[in-house]
Amino acid sequence: MVTEDFPPVPLHGFLRLSQIIGQDPVTEEEATKNRIRGTGPRRPRRGIPPLIPVKKSCWWDGVKSGRFPKPMKLGPRTTVWGAADIAKLSQTIRAGLKEATQ
Repeated sequence: MVTEDFPPVPLHGFLRLSQIIGQDPVTEEEATKNRIRGTGPRRPRRGIPPLIPVKKSCWWDGVKSGRFPKPMKLGPRTTVWGAADIAKLSQTIRAGLKEATQ
């Protein structure tokens, strides 16, 4: 992957997991099928490009092992990461990719 493919990371505030690892888009047709089946996203949405391109299980394994930053709980169902922590992680990944491609 080329380092220019990474979207910019905000430096202030908090990020939810879907903002970090990205989210697939859902069309109106897919949302309608999901409502009928009772599973998956029930409303259409735009996709979110990943800041750190890993899968959810890999992300949580990395958090557990200390490779990725620890989250903060804002409520019982709200987990966030500091934007500055994610920006620092993104810079570290970009630096590693630059070294690998040289």
